Amino acid sequence: MRKLNYLVILFLCGSLISCATLGIDLNTPQKKYLAARVEFNDMMEQYIKVAATIPMEKRVNIRTALKATDTALDTWEKHVMDKNYDFTKDRQVWLDCKNLLLEVLK
Repeated sequence: MRKLNYLVILFLCGSLISCATLGIDLNTPQKKYLAARVEFNDMMEQYIKVAATIPMEKRVNIRTALKATDTALDTWEKHVMDKNYDFTKDRQVWLDCKNLLLEVLK
């Protein structure tokens, strides 16, 4: 029985190692987009919880950044399968908005 347990563990370890070395690309444009969109949505939820406590001047700037980021992410999503599409501008809009939100959420 003990040998069977060792064989199962050995088989599972071998399977994991072989899967990790098959050349599966985990850093794809689709996954970069999804990570940005998920993080944007999470930060939106955090912002909504504290929006009432933020001065109106900052809220106006944040709303503008949020709209620009949503548009940039929508554009990125439309072109995510296009290998010739340069998503760096869209990602930069998101990063600028993220920095603004992090500053406010501190």
